[in-house]
Amino acid sequence: MKQDAERLVSRPDSGRITAHEARVIAAAAAVDPRTVARYLAGRKVASTCGTRIAAALREAGFPDSRFPPPSTEKARG
Repeated sequence: MKQDAERLVSRPDSGRITAHEARVIAAAAAVDPRTVARYLAGRKVASTCGTRIAAALREAGFPDSRFPPPSTEKARG
C-alpha cells in the first residue's frame, strides 16, 4: 500500500499526479485512494470503480487512455 502511494508522488515535470491529486480523484470517484493507486498502476479494479475513476480524472483535466470519453453521438430515431 505504501509503495502505491509513493508511486503517485512525483516530480512536478514527470506528468504523474501527486498524492494530493490522487486523494481528490478518490473523493470525487467515491473510492478508496488505494483503488486509485491500483487503477493508475494498471492493476485490476472493479469495473464500476474504474468507470468512476476515469470520469473523475477527465473532470479534473487529466487524460485517461484506458476509458474513452463518453460518446456524444445522438441516437438515430
